[in-house]
Amino acid sequence: MKYHIILIILSVLKLNYLAAQPGSVGYSLEERLIFVSSNLENNNPKKTDVADVINILNDAKEFCYTGIVLESNILNYLEGINDYTDAAINSSAHIDRWTNLNKVLKHAKSLGLTVYPAAAQFGGSHSILVHNPHLSEGIPVIDAKFIIQKTDRGVEIVNDPEDKFPLINGDFEVDDTQKTGGFKGWRASTFKGKSSLNSAVFSDVKDGSRCLKIVDPEKFGNGVVNITQRIENLEMFREYEISVRMKTQNFTRSGKVGTGVSAIRTPVDCSKNSKLQFNSSITFNESNKTYDGLKANQDWKVFHSTFNTLENDFVVVDIHAVGGTGTVWIDDLIITPTKFNNVLKRNDTPITIKSKNGVELQNEEKLKDLIVDPLFGRSNWIWHQQPAIIIPSNTSGLKPKDKVLITYYTTTGVDNSVPYVSLTHPAVIDLAELQMQQLYTKFNDGDLDMFEGYFFSHDEIRVHGWDITSGNNTPGKNLINNFNALYESAKDIDPKSNILVWSDMFDPFHNAISCEDRGYPYYGVNGGWDDITGKLPNDVVIMNWHGFPNRDRVSSGRYFSDRGHSQILAGFYDQAFYTRDWLADMKSNSVKEIKGVMYSTFKNDYSKLEEWANYVWGGCSLVENINWTSFSSY
Repeated sequence: MKYHIILIILSVLKLNYLAAQPGSVGYSLEERLIFVSSNLENNNPKKTDVADVINILNDAKEFCYTGIVLESNILNYLEGINDYTDAAINSSAHIDRWTNLNKVLKHAKSLGLTVYPAAAQFGGSHSILVHNPHLSEGIPVIDAKFIIQKTDRGVEIVNDPEDKFPLINGDFEVDDTQKTGGFKGWRASTFKGKSSLNSAVFSDVKDGSRCLKIVDPEKFGNGVVNITQRIENLEMFREYEISVRMKTQNFTRSGKVGTGVSAIRTPVDCSKNSKLQFNSSITFNESNKTYDGLKANQDWKVFHSTFNTLENDFVVVDIHAVGGTGTVWIDDLIITPTKFNNVLKRNDTPITIKSKNGVELQNEEKLKDLIVDPLFGRSNWIWHQQPAIIIPSNTSGLKPKDKVLITYYTTTGVDNSVPYVSLTHPAVIDLAELQMQQLYTKFNDGDLDMFEGYFFSHDEIRVHGWDITSGNNTPGKNLINNFNALYESAKDIDPKSNILVWSDMFDPFHNAISCEDRGYPYYGVNGGWDDITGKLPNDVVIMNWHGFPNRDRVSSGRYFSDRGHSQILAGFYDQAFYTRDWLADMKSNSVKEIKGVMYSTFKNDYSKLEEWANYVWGGCSLVENINWTSFSSY
């Protein structure tokens, strides 16, 4: 009896399996890819090293995937270009990585799998900027106030001491927590009419100084605790540094504690940028010369971040904790002007020096040449010790006590990311073309013949449109010009190149949505991406990642389908197996040319490859590998 029951169960499983084969979901799914991020290191237990990539390829073959997308900064580091590169790029370790790439490609070939290399990295720009950080997208700092001053180091350009940011009660010494406002100058968050003061935010005295204390924020309201201060009448296009002291005890989400800056308008004004390029708080670790974030248990440390006011004459400063349990103490929030942090030096990011009355000073070219940040591109990209600009004798007509206004261009990322590379500077296109040529050569080394095309990484571009090279074009026009130039280069390298690209920057239902429809401007972009739509060559394969169930994924899919693009749906994202439902939505709404799916993980979790394959298209070993004779004893 048991034998017959098992036969019935297995028959049902087999029917379900057959119903879930590629094609039964309505699409052939000839591309079934895995997104793999690895710098192809040897024996690195903290990262996806080359041995892990080999294992992923083995799993890909076993579970009926057809290949991988390989994202790696290493792939795009150019051999023999040493102007600004990390020393390791041409080291023996890097040579090992090229050997490892060859090993990966040979193994993929032996398994009959495709490897698409990520190129044109304009979302994460490190592999371009490592060769020349001065190709970053520029952000103007206009008429910053400085004074010429004699110091122990010589005659120096320093911040004007009268140039102060008007923050109130940044040291929290004025405790007003028994009143609605809480601390003088600050407003507390509320949830359903209940203030976080006396619920999650307290006044405390720690080590002899009054400070702010946050306890168990996840237990308050919606789990977001913050206090804010609106600062009015600021100068536009000024860059500031935030420093703040913090201490924690058993804090479970320390990475979600910090300071923030925004300029949100109600109603929304789409002519102004409102989400400033604010960066997460970091601290410099003297012992090992690294930059660290806030940890779960640590003594008082000073953390730093930066922001530019852009075209806003006000900002809202906030201190926040998003979720988590435990305690964090915060004190001595100080905001001061920066001094040539990440200053860009190229022809189209000029430096202008004026007198305090606003008259441009002539014959100061030698002084402009001295304004350099020697740590730019060689230290933390966002915040590091700011440069000392010493003026040798006979270099400048300026004298101690002279006050000047200096305009220059700097750069930054968002949320502590690498800065974004310029989309428009010709040298950027040249570097990206060299990288593509190098990839083509590496993938065809010897008898490999493994080149199928490029995966273009234009995604989440969050800073653009402020420097001179942007011209009078909109961000969308600059992006399509950039893409088309690289597309043509790829076709020159190999006319048969397949070009795949992330969907978000070209999707009018995602990041290419208008500000009015989104309800707020897009990060640090001067304008929007919405006029990008409909202008990609129609043989470009769209890697659509707009598939979460709470999004308008059908409109997104139909938009690309109607313009002749085939699509690969990038799902999973370490949280849901929704991709089969997404396929069903696409099919029921007559979206054409869905040619595949991609297992996409950003936590390097490859443990669910088989489960995801079985769920999305039925896998390839659900029934065939069962040993039917093993049930004969029943």
